[in-house]
Amino acid sequence: MSTTQTQPIELYYWPTPNGFKISILLEELGVPYTLKLVNIGKGEQFEPDFLKIAPNNRMPAIVDPEGPVANQFLFSSLAPL
Repeated sequence: MSTTQTQPIELYYWPTPNGFKISILLEELGVPYTLKLVNIGKGEQFEPDFLKIAPNNRMPAIVDPEGPVANQFLFSSLAPL
């Protein structure tokens, strides 16, 4: 499957089973993305900058600069699927 995505999706991620689901999906689809590590062991998912993206402090979260709404945020492991 090919994609027309030109700007990388930002994937806010920590290596957990839910994080792996989305990174595998993006790899399989060939969608460009950049990893933004959010260390849940240090509580980084509660920082104000992350809460602007994922108000429920859940990961993974993605920001799609080319989505139907500019810089649309998706969060929770099943939302991007």
